[in-house]
This record gives sequence, C-alpha cells and structure tokens, in this order.
Amino acid sequence: MWQMPGDMNANEVTETEGYCFLSIPFDIGKKDKIIASPFYETRFLETTHENQKERLQSLTLPIAWQHQLKDSAWSILAFGALRSNSTQFRFTGDVYQVAGAVLVSYKVTPTLTLKTGVYLSKEFYGDFYMWLVGIEWRINNRLNLFGLVNNNLRLEYKFKENFHGGFAFKAINNSYRENGEGGYYKISDNHLGVYADINISKKFVWNIEAGHTILRYIKSRNGAPFPEINKDGPVFKTGIAYRIRLWN
Repeated sequence: MWQMPGDMNANEVTETEGYCFLSIPFDIGKKDKIIASPFYETRFLETTHENQKERLQSLTLPIAWQHQLKDSAWSILAFGALRSNSTQFRFTGDVYQVAGAVLVSYKVTPTLTLKTGVYLSKEFYGDFYMWLVGIEWRINNRLNLFGLVNNNLRLEYKFKENFHGGFAFKAINNSYRENGEGGYYKISDNHLGVYADINISKKFVWNIEAGHTILRYIKSRNGAPFPEINKDGPVFKTGIAYRIRLWN
C-alpha cells in the first residue's frame, strides 16, 4: 500500500491506496509460457477539512503469452486484460475496460536485454496509447537496472544477500467510473523515490519506499462530485511480497 498525506492546515486531499496481486506462470512448452496475474486495487480519497470522501476500486484479470523465438536472441510477450474500474466494487453497468500490449525483447549480451513495444487501453475518456521502452541490465554483481523506462523502472543495488535497495520510478494512468450518469475520475501521476527490499524470510520480502509525486492530477468529469486535485506531494509505500528473485 502507499499513502500521500494532505496538509491538515488546508483543505487538501489525503490519498491512500491498497493493492494485492498474484502472478502465476505456466510453461506450455520449451519456448512458451502463459502468465496469469489477477490484480485488485482500492484507492481512498479524503479531504482534510470538508470531510469529503471517495473510494475507487479496480479488479483486473490479465493474461500474457511469452514466446522465445527458436535459436534466437529475440522473444515476444503479448497480453490482454479485462478490468472493472469504478467507485463501487460491481460488475454491472459501464465499468469495464479492456487493455493490451505487445513487447519485443532482444538479448544483446548475456547481461543486457533491450525491449520495445506498445500499450493501449480503452479508458472512460477515450483511447490511451503508450510506446514502451524497456531494459534488463546486470551492470555488475551488485547493480541492476530493469523495467520499462516510461512506466516502471528500478535501479537496484545489493547491499547484502537479504537487503536490496535503490531508486524507483512508476507512472500511473487510470480512469474510474463514478456511480452517477457517465461521470468518471481521470488519474495521472508519477512517483519517484528510494526504496528498500528486506528479506524477512527465504521467500517473503518487506518493501518500503519514500519519494515524491511529479505532475500529479485527479480530474472529475461529467458530474463526478469529488474535487479535482492538481498538486504534488510526498508519497510513502510499504508492502509484503512473496517472490523469487531474478538475480542473486
């Protein structure tokens, strides 16, 4: 979960998000893999003075297919997703969105892989497109750079076997249907911060992160009642993950 606190001396918005997800890969051959990654998110918005509240919820069901080309350094990943985004956790009405992406990877060296592709989604305000550029680079035995440059990127350093940390960037672009007639909220945000991953057991990792938002806004459209937000501020994150590391 993460939180962006509002200023108690002004009528600002405190934003808190909680989420959980599960990523399950299935091998369907030597060079093919299917990955299911169900994701649930809930986001709370509350003004500090006027006591206005709103809750945004999302359930996403993505399926990805990954294929390694025969005798080649090239691989391809394609995915599609169906999600329900609204102020209530419901499955009726105009709350559904579809999204998809194609990502092509090229292994330049054993320690460097470059990626490119495109992402598109059907948002409540229209179609959203984003060109994807990614990297997986094992710079040395302790330093790694990985992720999508314009979406979710990390520079990670291994301080100890059970302690990794570094810098993280994450971009957020979502829209949520309001319970009224055709209203919706449009969210755009970028988080830049420092983080630490601490292995509290062999597979469980505690993540903590602190940083700041960049060019953050939440817009209310077509009668959605919550006030618009157009201000940056500090953001704090923490969570528990069960994971298998790609690098030691």
